[in-house]
Amino acid sequence: MQPPSNLNDSPDRHAGDAEQSTLHTLNWKLFLVAVFMTAFSTVTLNEADSDLWGHVLYGKEFLRDGHIPMTSTWTFTAVGHPWVNHENLAEIMMAYADAWGGAAGLLLLKSMTTLLLLGVVAWRLLARKCHPVTVGTVLLVLGVAIAFHWHFRPQIFGYACFACMLALFDWVYSGWAGDWWLNLQTGEREQSDETTTDSKSNWWTHVASELPEYSPLRMKFLYLLIPLGIVWVNTHGSFAAGLCIAIAYLGLRSIETLSLWRWSGWGRVRRFMLMATGGVVATFFNPYGPKLLFWLTKSVFTPRPEINDWKPVFEYPDAAIGFWMMVGISVIALARSRRFDFTHTVLLALLAWQGASHIRHIVLFAVAWAFWMSYPIDTAIKAFIEDLKENSPQPLAPPPRNSPAFTYLLSGWMLFVGWSTWPRVTELRVNQGKYPVSAMQFIADNRLNGRMVITFNWAQYALGYFAATDLPSTVAIDGRLRTCYPQEVIDIYFDFNLGSGTQQRYRSPNSPPLDPTRALTYESPELILISREQAESVAVLEQHRDDWALLYQDSLAQIWGRRDVFGNPESPRYFPEFNRQITNEPQEGYVSWPAMPVRTNVPVTQIVRAPE
Repeated sequence: MQPPSNLNDSPDRHAGDAEQSTLHTLNWKLFLVAVFMTAFSTVTLNEADSDLWGHVLYGKEFLRDGHIPMTSTWTFTAVGHPWVNHENLAEIMMAYADAWGGAAGLLLLKSMTTLLLLGVVAWRLLARKCHPVTVGTVLLVLGVAIAFHWHFRPQIFGYACFACMLALFDWVYSGWAGDWWLNLQTGEREQSDETTTDSKSNWWTHVASELPEYSPLRMKFLYLLIPLGIVWVNTHGSFAAGLCIAIAYLGLRSIETLSLWRWSGWGRVRRFMLMATGGVVATFFNPYGPKLLFWLTKSVFTPRPEINDWKPVFEYPDAAIGFWMMVGISVIALARSRRFDFTHTVLLALLAWQGASHIRHIVLFAVAWAFWMSYPIDTAIKAFIEDLKENSPQPLAPPPRNSPAFTYLLSGWMLFVGWSTWPRVTELRVNQGKYPVSAMQFIADNRLNGRMVITFNWAQYALGYFAATDLPSTVAIDGRLRTCYPQEVIDIYFDFNLGSGTQQRYRSPNSPPLDPTRALTYESPELILISREQAESVAVLEQHRDDWALLYQDSLAQIWGRRDVFGNPESPRYFPEFNRQITNEPQEGYVSWPAMPVRTNVPVTQIVRAPE
């Protein structure tokens, strides 16, 4: 038998091509799974946040009592002061998760929230048929950018709501987003989606040649902003930023609509404004009604330089890594693709400015970047690949990604990521070098209780313990800050914690002059638990040893008691010196959340795992 005259038409060649195509598709799918897993792993932080105990406690109290307290709780310095809690729904979810599975339940809830955020981003990129390299790049950079702030706080639910809102916009405006529409010289025309114009471009941007797709059916799905807003406003205060972005998005799309359809586009603009109004009305569905918006507006415009989350990106190199990655990739992609979207460009510029000004807003910028900058990134990547094909000789062998070896490499990548991620999604840890685990054990062993001044970041850990014991105790201040404490009270304890150093401060005009010692007497505290890293606070107490007695010390924490209560032999609460524990014992390792004191005779240091 004679061989075929054209070897390219042989059955073996066609079978080989089909096999290569199948392997090519499989490897791209494995690649997408691998990068998704890696992005997820990047943000799976499993150390307890300083406010986690409080969030779970407040949610449990709602489930127990069936109502939301309207005034401050667990405090002796702001009794009766209004408490505006914008995180009720998040705390209820966290309480349910803790009641269902403890630390495992909390980690599952956090993992599901992470998957939701990454999932809606991946869904929209794949729905647009973005190149797998685009999807991988966007997901990995997004993971790096949000990891530093992906603590287990209600804010992550707010970020997930933000991602859902942008995914809704991306789907509704599918065929519209990603191009520049303002330069189309449409003139007065009849409303028609089939009308086209001559293709043209500016030196700086590509201009689309056809009117954008307008789907009345999809536009009706913007009504989903209302239930989303109701969930969001009861979950986290970031709803205010989301509402502003939604109104701005619809407003900018309205400008584009009028540019495209002139007067015949007013009907569409009215629909956009109706959707924006629905989003505003949705925010009234909270326990405080419009009062929440007024309170939040006042709070946002009051400086808070003492809080790290509100500091600029330039002061936090770790947070800046993802930020500058996004900025650099954006510049390259826009220069290569010349693909600008008027609405996206304006909003991304504003979000980048806010992210640079306050590191907590980098996450909002990162999520918006993932949805909106992926258009020029994908255009640039596809153009680069086409250039390679045109300028390179035809390969004699299949590219490496079409080989079984690449399949094994991707499988190994996924196995490694899964292996390294598993401990972080199954164990919630409390860092003993960061939280006063041993000091809390000392408090429990000696049944110390009363009105306590506690280092700001430890106060809600202490509240978690107070709620689990029969000994009544309250704190001077905790992480709820302005939601339930007046600024004048906050000033007292920031004066004590921060002293008269050079750190930038905001103080109420009604507060008396800065006085680090006022915290020792205001509303008669009985115990003080402080971090030894607060040098100013330690120095103040050392200067007032006549009034305060040191009851406990390790390398991290000190506990001081009022001398007339704990240092007076005639006091019923006298704490003899032989019971005091003054050491420099190192505080290292981790304990499992919630790190409550152990009710045994075993020293807490014996149950702590060695540092990893």
